[in-house]
Amino acid sequence: WVLSTDIQADPLDENLLPGTKVKVVKGPLNGLLAEMVNYNNKYRIIIRVEQLERSFEIQIPRSHVKTII
Repeated sequence: WVLSTDIQADPLDENLLPGTKVKVVKGPLNGLLAEMVNYNNKYRIIIRVEQLERSFEIQIPRSHVKTII
């Protein structure tokens, strides 16, 4: 049985390709703008966040980001 998880069963967004600009909409990074780097698995992605003249790559649940148009 599963006690808790932050992974949600969202389908993969075919439009979410490496280089796509995204906004974090859930969790402690809520509000940050980032760039999608790669899929880690079916439900998690790696994003690049640039803050204070530094670039960080962070693994985050796919359900925590929305694409920016």
